[in-house]
Amino acid sequence: MARYQRPLFYLIRAMVRDREEARDITQEAFIKAFRNLRKLRKRDRFKPWLFRIAVNAVRDHMRTRREDEELDRYAESDLPSQETRSIQRDLKEKIREELNGLPPRQKEVFILRIFQDLGFNEIAETLDINPKTARAHFHFALKRIREQLRKRGIANEV
Repeated sequence: MARYQRPLFYLIRAMVRDREEARDITQEAFIKAFRNLRKLRKRDRFKPWLFRIAVNAVRDHMRTRREDEELDRYAESDLPSQETRSIQRDLKEKIREELNGLPPRQKEVFILRIFQDLGFNEIAETLDINPKTARAHFHFALKRIREQLRKRGIANEV
């Protein structure tokens, strides 16, 4: 639990965008994982298995509360200047807005790839999809975000 609590919390928080709800769902995911440990076949596949439980817990939560999925970029910049941090916060907000317009599966894949640094095989296992499908969802999400940011006049290096 100590090893995965932070990454799991940040994954869930990115999906629900509320700290308290994320804490509750994180706890719920760990309880579900503990209760179902006997179902885990390969010990080296624990992380994707745990993340799948978390994603499903978020889906259940969103379905019961009928809230829109949102993404919250949680990492603060370590860059030195206040101006640079301000620019980066603005960019993060614009990216968040664009992510909110993505189809749910593309958003999930993007979050797992960018914020949780999962490989496509781990994403595929987490979401129970084919790795090529995960890669395609990520590609289309990234392409759409870039296109939308360029339309908004954001620099081409994004």
